[in-house]
Amino acid sequence: MRKVKLLFLVLLMLAFINGYAFAGVLRKAGDCKLNIADTFDKDKIFTTTLENSDIIAKCEFRGGDFFDKFAIFAIPRITNISGRPLRVSYQVAFFDAEENLIAVASQGADLEPTAKGFQLGSSMTKIPQDYFEKISAYKIVIYVNDK
Repeated sequence: MRKVKLLFLVLLMLAFINGYAFAGVLRKAGDCKLNIADTFDKDKIFTTTLENSDIIAKCEFRGGDFFDKFAIFAIPRITNISGRPLRVSYQVAFFDAEENLIAVASQGADLEPTAKGFQLGSSMTKIPQDYFEKISAYKIVIYVNDK
Protein backbone atom coordinates (compact mmCIF):
# COMPACT_ATOMS: atom_id res chain seq x y z
CA MET A 1 0.00 0.00 0.00
CA ARG A 2 2.85 2.35 0.83
CA LYS A 3 4.43 1.80 -2.61
CA VAL A 4 1.10 2.55 -4.30
CA LYS A 5 0.79 5.85 -2.42
CA LEU A 6 4.36 6.78 -3.29
CA LEU A 7 3.81 5.92 -6.96
CA PHE A 8 0.60 7.96 -6.96
CA LEU A 9 2.42 10.98 -5.46
CA VAL A 10 5.23 10.73 -8.02
CA LEU A 11 2.75 10.51 -10.92
CA LEU A 12 0.76 13.43 -9.54
CA MET A 13 3.91 15.50 -9.18
CA LEU A 14 5.00 14.68 -12.76
CA ALA A 15 1.58 15.64 -14.09
CA PHE A 16 1.75 18.95 -12.23
CA ILE A 17 5.26 19.73 -13.48
CA ASN A 18 4.31 18.83 -17.05
CA GLY A 19 1.26 21.11 -16.91
CA TYR A 20 3.32 24.05 -15.69
CA ALA A 21 6.61 23.50 -17.45
CA PHE A 22 9.07 26.37 -17.54
CA ALA A 23 11.17 26.61 -20.65
CA GLY A 24 13.82 28.72 -18.96
CA VAL A 25 15.21 31.83 -17.41
CA LEU A 26 17.60 34.10 -19.27
CA ARG A 27 19.83 36.53 -17.38
CA LYS A 28 22.39 39.07 -18.49
CA ALA A 29 24.21 41.92 -16.81
CA GLY A 30 26.83 44.34 -18.00
CA ASP A 31 28.19 47.83 -18.26
CA CYS A 32 26.58 50.33 -20.59
CA LYS A 33 26.74 53.94 -21.70
CA LEU A 34 23.30 55.00 -22.90
CA ASN A 35 22.58 57.78 -25.36
CA ILE A 36 19.66 60.01 -26.14
CA ALA A 37 18.39 58.78 -29.49
CA ASP A 38 15.34 58.42 -31.69
CA THR A 39 13.93 55.01 -32.53
CA PHE A 40 15.75 54.92 -35.86
CA ASP A 41 19.17 56.17 -34.64
CA LYS A 42 20.49 52.60 -34.56
CA ASP A 43 24.13 53.70 -34.20
CA LYS A 44 23.28 55.53 -30.92
CA ILE A 45 21.17 52.77 -29.35
CA PHE A 46 22.82 50.37 -26.89
CA THR A 47 21.98 46.79 -27.92
CA THR A 48 22.43 43.46 -26.17
CA THR A 49 21.06 40.01 -27.01
CA LEU A 50 19.90 37.10 -24.86
CA GLU A 51 19.25 33.70 -26.39
CA ASN A 52 18.36 30.13 -25.49
CA SER A 53 16.72 27.24 -27.33
CA ASP A 54 13.30 28.94 -27.13
CA ILE A 55 13.78 32.66 -27.82
CA ILE A 56 16.15 35.30 -29.12
CA ALA A 57 15.68 38.66 -27.39
CA LYS A 58 17.42 41.70 -28.85
CA CYS A 59 17.19 44.47 -26.25
CA GLU A 60 17.63 48.13 -27.22
CA PHE A 61 18.25 50.83 -24.58
CA ARG A 62 18.07 54.58 -25.17
CA GLY A 63 16.79 57.81 -23.67
CA GLY A 64 14.42 60.27 -25.26
CA ASP A 65 11.23 62.26 -25.18
CA PHE A 66 7.88 60.64 -24.46
CA PHE A 67 5.02 63.14 -24.65
CA ASP A 68 7.24 65.99 -23.41
CA LYS A 69 8.71 63.95 -20.53
CA PHE A 70 12.14 62.33 -20.51
CA ALA A 71 12.07 58.52 -20.52
CA ILE A 72 14.36 55.54 -20.75
CA PHE A 73 13.28 53.04 -23.41
CA ALA A 74 14.37 49.43 -22.80
CA ILE A 75 12.61 47.69 -25.66
CA PRO A 76 13.18 44.01 -26.41
CA ARG A 77 12.34 42.47 -29.79
CA ILE A 78 11.68 38.79 -29.22
CA THR A 79 11.72 35.95 -31.73
CA ASN A 80 10.15 32.63 -30.78
CA ILE A 81 12.35 29.83 -32.15
CA SER A 82 10.73 27.03 -30.10
CA GLY A 83 7.84 26.26 -32.44
CA ARG A 84 5.48 26.41 -29.41
CA PRO A 85 3.27 29.17 -28.00
CA LEU A 86 5.19 30.84 -25.17
CA ARG A 87 4.62 33.34 -22.39
CA VAL A 88 7.51 35.73 -21.64
CA SER A 89 8.08 38.13 -18.77
CA TYR A 90 10.87 40.68 -19.27
CA GLN A 91 12.48 42.80 -16.55
CA VAL A 92 15.42 45.18 -16.78
CA ALA A 93 17.05 47.34 -14.11
CA PHE A 94 19.58 50.14 -14.54
CA PHE A 95 22.25 51.18 -12.04
CA ASP A 96 24.81 53.93 -11.48
CA ALA A 97 28.53 53.38 -10.84
CA GLU A 98 27.89 52.90 -7.10
CA GLU A 99 25.32 50.17 -7.91
CA ASN A 100 22.37 52.37 -6.88
CA LEU A 101 19.15 51.51 -8.66
CA ILE A 102 18.22 54.24 -11.16
CA ALA A 103 15.26 52.79 -13.09
CA VAL A 104 13.35 49.62 -13.91
CA ALA A 105 11.07 48.58 -16.76
CA SER A 106 9.12 45.41 -17.41
CA GLN A 107 6.50 43.88 -19.63
CA GLY A 108 5.10 40.47 -20.45
CA ALA A 109 3.44 38.95 -23.49
CA ASP A 110 2.19 35.76 -25.08
CA LEU A 111 4.11 34.74 -28.19
CA GLU A 112 2.75 32.75 -31.09
CA PRO A 113 5.02 29.96 -32.36
CA THR A 114 5.89 32.09 -35.41
CA ALA A 115 6.57 35.40 -33.60
CA LYS A 116 9.55 37.24 -35.10
CA GLY A 117 10.87 40.49 -33.67
CA PHE A 118 7.83 40.85 -31.39
CA GLN A 119 8.27 44.20 -29.69
CA LEU A 120 7.47 44.81 -26.04
CA GLY A 121 7.00 48.51 -26.72
CA SER A 122 5.82 49.52 -23.26
CA SER A 123 9.13 48.58 -21.61
CA MET A 124 9.96 52.12 -20.65
CA THR A 125 9.79 54.47 -17.70
CA LYS A 126 9.97 58.21 -17.14
CA ILE A 127 12.99 59.39 -15.16
CA PRO A 128 14.79 62.71 -14.62
CA GLN A 129 17.34 63.22 -17.40
CA ASP A 130 20.18 63.91 -14.96
CA TYR A 131 19.67 60.40 -13.51
CA PHE A 132 19.66 58.87 -16.99
CA GLU A 133 23.14 60.29 -17.52
CA LYS A 134 24.37 58.41 -14.42
CA ILE A 135 23.41 54.97 -15.75
CA SER A 136 26.45 52.74 -16.14
CA ALA A 137 25.13 49.17 -15.82
CA TYR A 138 22.09 46.99 -16.46
CA LYS A 139 20.64 43.65 -15.35
CA ILE A 140 18.05 41.74 -17.36
CA VAL A 141 15.95 38.70 -16.52
CA ILE A 142 13.48 37.06 -18.90
CA TYR A 143 11.20 34.26 -17.72
CA VAL A 144 9.95 31.97 -20.47
CA ASN A 145 7.28 29.32 -20.07
CA ASP A 146 4.87 27.37 -22.21
CA LYS A 147 1.54 29.09 -22.76
